[in-house]
Amino acid sequence: MSSSPAAPRRSARERKAPNRPGTQQPVPAIDDSDGEDIDSPVDSDSDDGAFRGAAASKKKTFGRKSTGEGAKKNSAGTGRKKAVNGGTGVRKRKSTAKGAGAAGEAAVDEGDEDTLFASVANPNTALSTTVQDWLEAFQESEAPALRDLINFLIRSTGCRAKIDADQAIDLDGVPDVLDDMQEDFKKQTDPIYPIVSRAAALKKFRSQLSTFLSTLLTSASESPALYASSETGLMETLMHWTTTMASSKLRAFRHTATVWGLTLVTALCDVAKEVEREFGVAGRQRDAEAGKSKARARAAEDRLKEVHERLEKVNSFVDELIDGVFIHRFRDSESAIRSECVRELGVWMKSWPQHFLEGTFLRYTGWLLSDQDPHTRLLAIQSLLPLYSSAAFLSQLHNFTERFRPRLIEMASKDRDVSVRVSTIAVLHLIGTHELLEDEDRLRVATLVFDAEARVRKAVGPFWKALVEDEVRERVEQVDDAMATPKAASAKKGGGRKAKAAREEEEEVRERRVRCKTLADLLVKASNLLDTPELDGAGLDSQESEDVAETLAPLAAAPVQGRLALAVAALWDSVHVLRDWEGLLDLLGLDHSKGGDIVEPLRLAEDEESTLLEVFVACLARIREDAVSAAEGGRKTKKQADDDVNPATLHADATRGLIKALPKLFTKHQTDAGRIAEVLTIPKLMQLDMYLEMRQVTAYESLFDDIASQFLKHTSPNVLLSAVDALSALASTQALANSNTTKATELEERLLASMRELVADREIESAGFDEDEVAALEAALARFAILYARRDLSSLLEDEESGKAAKGREIVAALADRGRLGYKLEEKMAENALQVLFLHVVWKTSALLREADGVDEEELEHLKDEVKAVRDSLLETVNELAVGTSSNACEGVRSKAFKLLLELYVLFASGRPEAGAPKSAAHLPVDFEEELQYRCAGFVEAEVERHAEEHARARQEEDSEDEDGGSGDEDEDENDEGGEDEEEGPQKKGKKGKGKAAKGKASGKGKGKDEPLPLTAAQAQAAYVFCDTISAVVKAIRLGVMDIQHAPVLLAHHGRFGPMYDAAVKPLIDVLKEEALFNDNCDLVQNVVASSVKDSFDLFLNGKTASEQHSVLLARALAGALLVRGAHLKVVRRVDPAVVIRIHTDSLDYVAKQLGQLSKDKKKVKIRNKTALFFRALVPLLGNQPVNLIEGKNALKVKSHLDKALKDHGIEVSATSKAWEPVRAYEKRLVSAIAKNKNIGAKSKAKPSAAANDGDAGAHDASPTAAARKRPQQRASAAAAKSAERIDSDDYAAAEELEAEADRPRPKPRAKRAAADEDGPAAGDGRRIRRRYAEDVDSAEERELAPEAEAEAEAEEPEPELSPAPSPSPAKRPAKRGREPEPEEEGEEEDGGTPGVEPDEDAERETTPTPGSVFDRNRQRHEPPPASQASVLSLSDVKPRKKRTRRG
Repeated sequence: MSSSPAAPRRSARERKAPNRPGTQQPVPAIDDSDGEDIDSPVDSDSDDGAFRGAAASKKKTFGRKSTGEGAKKNSAGTGRKKAVNGGTGVRKRKSTAKGAGAAGEAAVDEGDEDTLFASVANPNTALSTTVQDWLEAFQESEAPALRDLINFLIRSTGCRAKIDADQAIDLDGVPDVLDDMQEDFKKQTDPIYPIVSRAAALKKFRSQLSTFLSTLLTSASESPALYASSETGLMETLMHWTTTMASSKLRAFRHTATVWGLTLVTALCDVAKEVEREFGVAGRQRDAEAGKSKARARAAEDRLKEVHERLEKVNSFVDELIDGVFIHRFRDSESAIRSECVRELGVWMKSWPQHFLEGTFLRYTGWLLSDQDPHTRLLAIQSLLPLYSSAAFLSQLHNFTERFRPRLIEMASKDRDVSVRVSTIAVLHLIGTHELLEDEDRLRVATLVFDAEARVRKAVGPFWKALVEDEVRERVEQVDDAMATPKAASAKKGGGRKAKAAREEEEEVRERRVRCKTLADLLVKASNLLDTPELDGAGLDSQESEDVAETLAPLAAAPVQGRLALAVAALWDSVHVLRDWEGLLDLLGLDHSKGGDIVEPLRLAEDEESTLLEVFVACLARIREDAVSAAEGGRKTKKQADDDVNPATLHADATRGLIKALPKLFTKHQTDAGRIAEVLTIPKLMQLDMYLEMRQVTAYESLFDDIASQFLKHTSPNVLLSAVDALSALASTQALANSNTTKATELEERLLASMRELVADREIESAGFDEDEVAALEAALARFAILYARRDLSSLLEDEESGKAAKGREIVAALADRGRLGYKLEEKMAENALQVLFLHVVWKTSALLREADGVDEEELEHLKDEVKAVRDSLLETVNELAVGTSSNACEGVRSKAFKLLLELYVLFASGRPEAGAPKSAAHLPVDFEEELQYRCAGFVEAEVERHAEEHARARQEEDSEDEDGGSGDEDEDENDEGGEDEEEGPQKKGKKGKGKAAKGKASGKGKGKDEPLPLTAAQAQAAYVFCDTISAVVKAIRLGVMDIQHAPVLLAHHGRFGPMYDAAVKPLIDVLKEEALFNDNCDLVQNVVASSVKDSFDLFLNGKTASEQHSVLLARALAGALLVRGAHLKVVRRVDPAVVIRIHTDSLDYVAKQLGQLSKDKKKVKIRNKTALFFRALVPLLGNQPVNLIEGKNALKVKSHLDKALKDHGIEVSATSKAWEPVRAYEKRLVSAIAKNKNIGAKSKAKPSAAANDGDAGAHDASPTAAARKRPQQRASAAAAKSAERIDSDDYAAAEELEAEADRPRPKPRAKRAAADEDGPAAGDGRRIRRRYAEDVDSAEERELAPEAEAEAEAEEPEPELSPAPSPSPAKRPAKRGREPEPEEEGEEEDGGTPGVEPDEDAERETTPTPGSVFDRNRQRHEPPPASQASVLSLSDVKPRKKRTRRG
């Protein structure tokens, strides 16, 4: 490779040194890249020896040969400009890309037009031509070409600094150059760098960069340019710059250099593969020439050595980049950089497996599987997919699989990111196809078919397909062995064509049965494994699950759908056996008992038969769904299109098969409640009209009788609901309407007759029923209620049977009245009777509304009287049962009566808005008396307490653990008794430490009473029933039937009973928002909000909740009801500030009164500390920053009320005690809200002298909290702080005056004076000295002071003067009192700094403002700080932030 002699290099110090007078100065030359004047040596490539400055008057473009002749033409001014895209692939672009964002506008500026960056950034550039032009330039002169390439690297970071040729090849000076660049880069305002920019101009920059580097290395590998070993070689220079820049503390530099380094490795992998191929060819040539002429053998040997050297060189390049970039950056703090590493590692392993596919590199992927960033984990998983897809890599992946298999299964089951789980399942599927998973692991992955996420269930489909196929192969062998009897063997040998066809049909049937049996077996195993506590918390066994379903079924509108239906929907497109309804029906129709005619490997166990029956019903539901979708014009699924199956034809075929098989299924499963419920679901999935088409009317009537028989026989709610659904489906068949009417009438009469028979000729109110009679009546009423919910049976209940017996309604009413007796045995019977009576009222009212317009007035009044009599009778009954004083009803009866009471008032209550009131309320209005509402509220409160007791008993074990560690609290509080206002000293070991840990538990940080626990079946059942009662009350309030003033009874428990309860009471918050913001009912809202928060906190004080956290959550939710947000969370409406003020003043009076009483008794320090936590609940009611519900003078009113309340009750808030931390935090938020009004700050600055003349009086009038927290570091601003505190704290007149001043014209602010100072930055140099004030929490090293000693020290402190004293010399500065400032953490960014730019710790140092420093001198030159800042200093526990300045 020929190149020009390199120019003499200078060190970094020499390049930075200024030119001294009297020395010879180099001739300034114009740099080819940007045209700036820089120091550059003479270009020795010019033929006439002229300086490059003469030749560079025309900018050089890539794609143009820089020969000596061309240089002469350019220097003479005769060179012509090259046309755009004229064989160069470089197009000149304007400095601003139209439509680009802020980052894209400056993406390619005027200085970049003819650079590599502009060429690569332009998506229309022919990068291969650009690479060839650069390589030609590199061969002519290495240093300028390398300068252009390194400038491209620098420009890719977003930095606009450039280097010259000397700096590019001076590898020892790279760190110094990068340090200077980073300092300049920090001054740039745009933090977005090209590889992460979303601007249109840089949209394809990343892909263009990869293509450029790949093309560059591939083209360079065809010449000696890539393999040169000199210090100015291509790879040596590029690798040094890249690895050095990849260690930068600035994210833009580090990220960009990492991308360059990783892309270079990717390109080198392609080069290495090609060189390896050449090496193999050369080896074969060497072997072929071994026995021939020596010259040819020697040439072949030399060729082999040359290729081997190149391969070793490429290996060394790869290793150096791996060690310098990847090894350090794959664990970078930035997730984006870690993602880059794992993505490229996957490419390398696939591209060059001989080098990378080994344990050394695979372990990095395994480690990143546990990365905290989900995108990084996703890329790590996706990098494994192509590896496991090829069987050639299995030997290298075996150890990796054994080591990280548990982690992969854990990710598939429990990862928080769904995409990660889906990709992990795909990897596990590939691992399973290679038989690298154990049976237990395969079953654990199979349980994901029951996952709550639909994407996860869908993703596990291919895994299930492979699992079923593997199991089928094994089971077929077992079946063949079981059927290999001598008789069967002889039968197989004989026969002709018909026998052969019969054998083939028999094998097909056997294979179908094997597949169905295998599916049932796997589903049962997966379901049982899922029910174990190890996988599902407090797992429920099948019996518990059935109990929950039985209990919740009456509350549901339809039978509860099982998880097997979800599994079938997920596996429908993958597991083909699910589409074989004939095979499933055939296996279900066989006798699987011990004496049945079926081989043992195909015999279904009890749980397998139940599972397969449920799967069969789910498959029928899917077939019907596809048929309905196709009939409505829906598109076929891909699977249907591939199979060329008509959904309607498939549905019809299934119906024909079921017409024959359904009676057999009824007979076989009629004694099992769970299975018969599934069988009863089948009729509504069939085309019932086909009974008439096939002339099977008799079979249809038989089906109706079978359903009615099961309805009258079973008592399970699931069976009854399924039977009623089936009867409703039969009744909707218009073609067989006559049969339906006859059969339905017979069923209704039998139902009522059975109930009459049980109570015939008996006084129901006083009769004694035995256990069997009660069970029979309970079942009869349950059937009647479920059927009554679907069909109008009013006439049946009103029928007297020609006067021979009482009306059915009277019988039911008498049974309901027995609920007052309180017999636990009759509880369910009374509940069912009440439900029947309520449905009777609803059906009668519905008939009234239907006939209201078609009858005369007299008949209408008669109908109204009938309905009113029935309604009033039921109202009297439920009123007495629910909230009556003479009733002794059981809990279930009372709860049922209470819900029905509210439902009746929802239907008929008067006084509601006309827009939302039903027609029934207009015809038959009834008043919901206020006294009755209060009694209902009392019932709700009692229900809540009862549920809370059950809730507490479930956590008894957790409570006992908390009590074991609770002694520390007492010790800590005893310490506070002696000096609750003392400064906290060093933490002591032993009891003190235990107390702190216990306190952490009590505050909700540990595992306390309110922490959610896995629910058992009984707990889930109780929670559902309880929330059903709560929802009835919420509905009544939401519809305006019940007054909103009763909402605190429910809202006080928000956050206490879990998300189900919170979701139930959430509509109440919407009601409050509507009342406050749209109905102008502010007083009521204020009372509800304040009462809710106080009642919620009382639960904590009374020990019913473990922490105040639920009160904070409630306050946060209520704060959302006081404003309305629009697009982009912009506040479009908020409540009147007076409402917020009253909420806070009322709450402050409540807490101040309690604190005042508790502070007088030192034995109640623990309770006082708990009461102070109420201020944490008040903070959210100020609003979420930066949006406050009150600001300025309104916040000042609350602040003044706080000061007055604390003063009136003699409460002194300590500045250091942790117990008073909530008070300080609340006061700090108030001060922050006050500071939003700049007029208040202007008012305080207008009267500085008056505040100073007050002296000590101002300190006594100020807040006791602020006075106690005055620190030595704040003395420089104490006068301004006092002036802010004296804004008429107890008088609102000053605030009103300040508001009036807001309308007056204000003068324009003066420009800041520029004042340079030798000790700090200049005041007018564009940098602003910032200060941040935070809470002053004393460290453990501070010594404890007794309250008396601290008060004495405060009294001895001189009052700070308004005007600062002259700055003393550094030698005479007074020593700082108190502890030394703590050093800031490394890498902490300053407020207002450039986002995305990390500070350089070596380039910055920390300084603390002291008397006489630049901070004091600047304060002398300018006006006092605004009052808002002064208020922060005086009203909160603060200290100035340590300011870091640059080195000079």
